[in-house]
Formats: sequence, C-alpha cells, structure tokens
Amino acid sequence: MADTATGESAALDDLKLALAWIYGDVVHHDTARRQEAGLLGLQERFRAAVSLVAWIMLHTTGLLHKIRAMQSAGALHLASEVFEEPVTLTSTTVLLEGKIRIAPAGTPAPGSAIEPLGPDWKIPLLPHVDPEG
Repeated sequence: MADTATGESAALDDLKLALAWIYGDVVHHDTARRQEAGLLGLQERFRAAVSLVAWIMLHTTGLLHKIRAMQSAGALHLASEVFEEPVTLTSTTVLLEGKIRIAPAGTPAPGSAIEPLGPDWKIPLLPHVDPEG
C-alpha cells in the first residue's frame, strides 16, 4: 500500500489493520500499530477488525459448546462454578462521579492525586449548582 501524495508505503494485511484498530484506536495503547496502519483510515481499520472479532466470538462460542459436551460426557472434571459464575454485564453504562476544580493559567498542579490542591484551585460555580455536590 502506498500514499501517492507523501510517498509513504507499508505492507498491510487485514490482521495488521484489525489489530491496529483494537489496540490503537479502541485501547489507545499501541501507538506503533496505529501509526503503521496510518496510511489507511479508521473506517478501513474498523472493517478489518469486524471480521476478526466475529471470527473470534464464533470460535469462542464453539469451544464453550465443546467443553460443555465434554463435561457432560465425563471427559472433563471441571468445578460446576466454572459454568455458573456470571461473566456478562447487566449494564453497559458506566457512571463515574467526580468534582471539577479550576485555577488560573500557570497555577501548578499537585504532584500526585493525594496531594492537596493549593488555595487558587476553586470549584466552578453556576447559579443552579451546589458546590458541595
């Protein structure tokens, strides 16, 4: 693959694109993978990942069915908790509460999350907001 405007080129396949989407775009951890796939856009990386994720889910479900069949046939001796423990979320919404503080530009931030804020750090107030939350 080559970008005719910049002259950049790279050898990319669907697996590299898919992993760039998973680890570069979704997880935001592997910037090298994302940079390598940078010649193609987010949509191309996503499209490559869809088939990989679907394939993994299909084969994971198939493996689970085989494990259950082997357990039922007595070929495996796994604790029943393995099959009973909840592994799915009941809600996909995560609500994290916090408090916002502001300070004039240039005010030093604390060195750690447990260090107290200096006197210049204030709670931004709006007429309808209780500053104590």
